[in-house]
Amino acid sequence: MRRTAVLVCGVIAALALAACGAKTESGTPVAAGGSAGSARGAATFGTVADLASAVATSSRSKQSAHFSTEVTTAQGTMKGTGVYRQDASGVSAQYTMSTPQGEMQMIVVPNAVYLKMARLAPVTGGKPWIKVTPDGTDPMSRALGGLLTAMQEQADVTKAIDRIKAAGTITNTTRETVDGVSTTHYTIKVDMAKLAEVEPDPNLKQMYQAAIQQGLRTSDDDVWLNGDNLPVKFETSSAVNGQQVHGTASYTQWGEPVQITVPPADQVGQFPTR
Repeated sequence: MRRTAVLVCGVIAALALAACGAKTESGTPVAAGGSAGSARGAATFGTVADLASAVATSSRSKQSAHFSTEVTTAQGTMKGTGVYRQDASGVSAQYTMSTPQGEMQMIVVPNAVYLKMARLAPVTGGKPWIKVTPDGTDPMSRALGGLLTAMQEQADVTKAIDRIKAAGTITNTTRETVDGVSTTHYTIKVDMAKLAEVEPDPNLKQMYQAAIQQGLRTSDDDVWLNGDNLPVKFETSSAVNGQQVHGTASYTQWGEPVQITVPPADQVGQFPTR
């Protein structure tokens, strides 16, 4: 159970990270406040707060996107693909990830997260899915229910960028082409102590503080925006106790309809309470 919970937490972190198969060409520096030129003339931003505001406005007007992720740690590599949608009810996402322990599927809806792994079926009466809710009494909900808000927010790239606006500083801006798309590339240095200080979610604050105690002082984040200020790629790198953690996430098909369906009730089991 504990190992499964740790694995799920890794998947949650992956949703906030970075991209599968994005190819970056060498870039040309752009002065802060200048023109992004090849990125269809989009203005560049001097602060992470301005960048986050622009991304939020652009992405929420589109409401949906496809994404892919890749996260590499000392324990191995996790890759995944998925779709997400945001509307008046909140953020929803459907995601499939390959992990060293096998494939995991995750469906995020405003009030619950559904998880599917082959290794779970033997302890859930053969049901392929389990459901995590903030007030659930089953072991998985008790272990992860407090992170439900984080799971939902991490599915939304605007939240991932918005989270670092008070703790991040833009250190470089360049024009680059990513998978044939003209972009503006922002390099951001994140102060982890400041990030923990301003984090309102107590569970995430605790996670950040634990990482700081293990030696994580700063995180290097990179964001590539197209001419409409929509994310094309998001990347993060850090080192904890001398071990590198690197993640990338790419975004495509902004605004195209996506289908997210929760599993039927007869396919959802739960861990035994004893």
